Parts: sequence; structure tokens; C-alpha cells
Amino acid sequence: MQMLLWDYEMRELRPLVDDLPPRQCFALSLRAIRHVLTYDETVMAEIDLAIADFVRRSLDLADEAAAAGRATIGSPAGYRTEVRALLADYSDDNPAYPEDGADSLVMALLELYGETDAAPANTYEVLSFTYQVVLIRLRIDVVTPEIEREHATLVQLIAEQKDLVRAAA
Repeated sequence: MQMLLWDYEMRELRPLVDDLPPRQCFALSLRAIRHVLTYDETVMAEIDLAIADFVRRSLDLADEAAAAGRATIGSPAGYRTEVRALLADYSDDNPAYPEDGADSLVMALLELYGETDAAPANTYEVLSFTYQVVLIRLRIDVVTPEIEREHATLVQLIAEQKDLVRAAA
């Protein structure tokens, strides 16, 4: 797999993420997801309604978990089946693959689910997936770090993610 500009730019902050305890990992992950939704306010309006509903419900569950002092949403009944159905169109085999970033957004949210507390690896994945939401929505034909660097939106998002990580550390 080709490395993205994000991979090169964020690797210096990986040790900061790796030192975060579970509740801070969970909180940073949640902030990163909310950040990308405010960064590109059109995301929720342009994705499939069922996926948008899953995003809202997941964020509500994450808020409840954080308020209760937990570092995971847990494993609500049926969520895996629901996610498989939601992402059915996001297959490389689908010629009408939606380029709206919804699959990366759902993957970021899935890092908040599970039986174990959020870990640094989950948080790092959330940061990566939320970057990919914006990258996909730009619909760049050939993605290379050099091309990504030409898009101020991506450079700015990386800088803002770095600020989120530093603030959490």
C-alpha cells in the first residue's frame, strides 16, 4: 500500500499517541471524528441517510460512554451486521463505488466499538481514517504525497490533527 502524505507527516507524533491512556485515546478519537465533520460540513448532508444515522447514533453512544468514564462504546447487539449492510456498496468490485468518504468515516467510528478500551493503535487509525474522509472527497485522480501537498485542505487538516494530538498529550 502506498503511503499518504498523512503517514509521513504524522509519524513523528506516533510516540505521543502511544503514550496516551485509554480514556484519553477515546477522547482524542472522538474529537478527531467530530473535527472532520465540522471541517467538511457537507459530509453528513451528502452521505447515505442510513450511514448518517449510524454516525449520529455512534457519536451519541460515544458521548454516553465518555460521560460514564468508559473508553469504548462496547459491542451493542447487531452493530456488526448493520455495518456490513451499510458498507455493501463500498466494494472495489462495485463500478459505482461512492466517493463520499462515508466508508472511511464508518471505519473511524468502528475503532470506538469493542469489548476492550480504546488503545493508541485505535486512535491512530481514527486519525488516519478521518484524513481519508477528506482525501476521498477531493476526488484526486492520482494520489501521491506530492499531489496531496498541493491541496491546502489536506495540509491544513494534518496541521489541525497534529494540534489535536499535542493538546491530548
